Amino acid sequence: MEAIDEYHEDLLLGGGTVLAENVTFTIQPQASMTVIDQTTGEVKALVGGRGEKTASKTLNRASDTTVQPGSTFKILTTYAPALDQGLVTLATTMVDEEITYSNGKVVNNANGKYRGTVTIREAIEDSINVIAIKTSREVTIEECYQSALDFGITTLTDEDMVEALPLGGITDGVTNLELTAAYAAIANGGVYHEPILYTQILDYDGNVLINKIPETHRVIQATTAYLLTSAMEDVVESGTGKLAGFSGMSVAGKTGTTSSTRASWFAGYTPYYTCAVWGGYDDNSELPSTNFTKNLWREAMSQIHEGLEDIGFEEPEGIVTCSVCTSTGLLASKYCTSVRTEYFTEDTAPTTTCTSHRSERVKICAASGLLAGEYCPEDEVETRYFEKDSETGASTAPTETCNVHTSGTSGDSEASDGSDTSGSSDTAGSSETAGVSGNSGTASAAGTSGSSASSD
Repeated sequence: MEAIDEYHEDLLLGGGTVLAENVTFTIQPQASMTVIDQTTGEVKALVGGRGEKTASKTLNRASDTTVQPGSTFKILTTYAPALDQGLVTLATTMVDEEITYSNGKVVNNANGKYRGTVTIREAIEDSINVIAIKTSREVTIEECYQSALDFGITTLTDEDMVEALPLGGITDGVTNLELTAAYAAIANGGVYHEPILYTQILDYDGNVLINKIPETHRVIQATTAYLLTSAMEDVVESGTGKLAGFSGMSVAGKTGTTSSTRASWFAGYTPYYTCAVWGGYDDNSELPSTNFTKNLWREAMSQIHEGLEDIGFEEPEGIVTCSVCTSTGLLASKYCTSVRTEYFTEDTAPTTTCTSHRSERVKICAASGLLAGEYCPEDEVETRYFEKDSETGASTAPTETCNVHTSGTSGDSEASDGSDTSGSSDTAGSSETAGVSGNSGTASAAGTSGSSASSD
């Protein structure tokens, strides 16, 4: 009301009287939703905003408004073409680390942390920005841009062919309707259907005036669509989209959040329908939370699917499974400690067995042949590799720590290098006396608390 009062004052500066006024408040934050039957492209629901509908031809945030897509774009621009071209598999490992764009700006993850080696599946599940950018460099930004066009995104400009494209950094954003149709293509085994709001227009006598036939084309292979679906099931089961899942139905999807949390997305699908929910303020203010878009998606889709059987996502021909080492992405050996069963296309399944865990790297003291201890001189510590037992996979490295260099013998070692030989083992026994006498050389040789006290 304060803003309205200020408006009144400005309006009446030159005199006058307000005879009548009508004030309409718009609920904030706002939201939009689209539901599509992925097998036909038919739009089953289109929600342009929250609140009671009071007029016709008002703002429809689902079809008329463009918004930054955030991380939902990682799937469409990067992981879809990368998997489709065989550049990566879900088991491919990359290092999540600090990297920069070509202009020197650091690529930040949402949590501000880096996790080290992760798989592509994990990168999708937890929406890791660094891995998306690294993967896009394998694909090339030109191919990422073309992939978005192939998925039916029409709002891109020439200025959007930039490194931040996979993270949704585009000029005008996307509409909810087009983003939903893009994800519907993945749900439909890689085949895109133009979203349609009607099928026919008839005249008074029932004659067909317009017969709407949606444009259809294949974007990615059916096997690629299945791999993406599998990874995005993990997003809902244990990743960033956990709140969107509901019992009794298979769900796959991807979250998206824009810079400074000014918009939130969840785009996902079941074996029956694809739905995308956007949430944000009309003035682009920062959101206090992004959970409500996932909650809206779950509440709406769970009702839509009441009474429907969970038939699961159909696995196409050409998919195989392998047990792989999650550290290398190669076929797991009996030495690997972290193993999972992963999906591949027949031509991208690994054929090489992991050898990284066949041997164990251990620091050994050369003088004793045992594990290096804290008193072993650096010049006598070396790294050795021990082959694991071929039958049991157990370590063959020594388990005992060096018994040559201990706190009571480190002085002898120093003395043998030309130090004052008065620091013998007999003298070391009276370490307190050495410490009190201020003989720092003797105290150091004794390795006692006295030497530490007099180290200055």
